Amino acid sequence: MKRSAPALRVIAGDLDQAFTVNGITMRLSPLERRLPSAVEALVVEQDTALLLDDSQPLRLELETSLTPSEILLAEEDIDYAMGTVIRKTGSPIRLLTVIHDLNQDPSWSEAGIEHALRTLFVLLPQLGIGSLALPALAHRHGGWPVAQFLTLLCDYLAQNPLPWRGELWLLLPRDSLQSSLARMHRLCDIHQP
Repeated sequence: MKRSAPALRVIAGDLDQAFTVNGITMRLSPLERRLPSAVEALVVEQDTALLLDDSQPLRLELETSLTPSEILLAEEDIDYAMGTVIRKTGSPIRLLTVIHDLNQDPSWSEAGIEHALRTLFVLLPQLGIGSLALPALAHRHGGWPVAQFLTLLCDYLAQNPLPWRGELWLLLPRDSLQSSLARMHRLCDIHQP
């Protein structure tokens, strides 16, 4: 009986690797791990009505003459354009990134994600943020493959002028880390200056 080769595993040292595209340094981190202490802001994906992450509800400053039920209705009626980024205070800062529209299938689009990335990279230097944690957008809520997100991200970074230079921590599902490390090596080779 022929034995198969042992499966490749990510070891701690693999995650110390840094990948650079157009001056942005990227590191991979498992979603399940605590955020690195150097992270100043965290991206949270949202939909156009800000309903996907109910653990971080957005409270709008509305007139005090409204009743609580009117305030809830007012919040539900607000739709944000795809690509909008909303800053929430906290530690780390939360950047709510609108990339889903629950009225369409799939709820996300590459153009919407690219617009959100453009907005993020313009906003980061204005906020004085030097390090950002970014999940694989549209993966958790939209089922988009991590590999395709990484390709879009690296292509975007390589092809666009970036007003921000900082450290980007990519928060990925543990089961995708090995293939993501290999993909990042290939993408960085492609995008060498």
